[in-house]
Amino acid sequence: MLTTLPEELLYPIVEYIAYKPRLPHERSKFRRVSFELRSLSVVDHQLRRICLPFLLANICIRTKIGAERLQDFCSMSSLCPNFTKVLKLGRRSFRHGEMTEVTRKTLPSLKRLSTIDLEEFDAINVTFLKAILEHPIVSSVLVKRAGQHLLDSFLQLNMSKFVLYSVDLQPTLEAWLAQGTRLLSLDVYGPEQLDEEFGLRKFEGIEVLNLFVDLRPVSFSWLPRFSSIHPHLRQIWINNHARKGFPALSFLQSLVEESRKKGISEDYRITRVGLGRATSESQEWHVNGLTIAATSSTREILTLIASSFPALEVLGLDLPAHHEHSTVRHF
Repeated sequence: MLTTLPEELLYPIVEYIAYKPRLPHERSKFRRVSFELRSLSVVDHQLRRICLPFLLANICIRTKIGAERLQDFCSMSSLCPNFTKVLKLGRRSFRHGEMTEVTRKTLPSLKRLSTIDLEEFDAINVTFLKAILEHPIVSSVLVKRAGQHLLDSFLQLNMSKFVLYSVDLQPTLEAWLAQGTRLLSLDVYGPEQLDEEFGLRKFEGIEVLNLFVDLRPVSFSWLPRFSSIHPHLRQIWINNHARKGFPALSFLQSLVEESRKKGISEDYRITRVGLGRATSESQEWHVNGLTIAATSSTREILTLIASSFPALEVLGLDLPAHHEHSTVRHF
């Protein structure tokens, strides 16, 4: 039945089922192929041809053998050069010098490659780094963890292709940013760092701010200024680093007050709060994400959350009695 449809209709169907859903915390552009796409790709020649661009768009290399197989495949077929757009190198990849060299020699053949996900940067060598920077099509090099040491040989390079998507306020961050590196997500530990001076700092390209706080008071007086100089900032996550209680926040006042009135304030605790802009250009923020640990009165708590936060998009539930954690989107 499916194969009787014209290809202009088949393509969007295949595209819809091609990849596994992204998890809320995922920042990498690497997409994991779904079981449905793999199954569909072996039905017949027509569906195989339609599925191939999606099957080969994202490639992950974790071992030297994997790197050699990719090199051999690229030398014998035009499929990877024509379809591969994202290349992810596993966390331990750069500990194997031979694997890095094989991958470096393969890069020029990946003519449509736009993104490289390195995960970590500590063990990368200058030769491989230059090969990445010289690739004419690659526009983004994602680094999950920035190296604690930025080698002097890197300081002369234009690092504008690099994007840090999970980094804290470490001493080398300024050196990275000075080389043109963009910052996707920043982690800040402790409310003492959230002062007026923090509100004046510039982090080029930042989209997500992760705050790890404890029971000490948290001031957000810096937020309006910080928002105005970071127009791409779209999400702030406030994480309870102490894992007990939660600091008093004006954003949560209605929920806290109503739960006290109903006598259910001791039946749950808040572990994470998400704030999103009211509009793309707004300086106002509202609660759009929430994670709670509930021990009882779950139905009453969920009803209260729905009425307190009408713009809620992501709700995480930690239910100790059932030993499970679930995330509900678009609550």
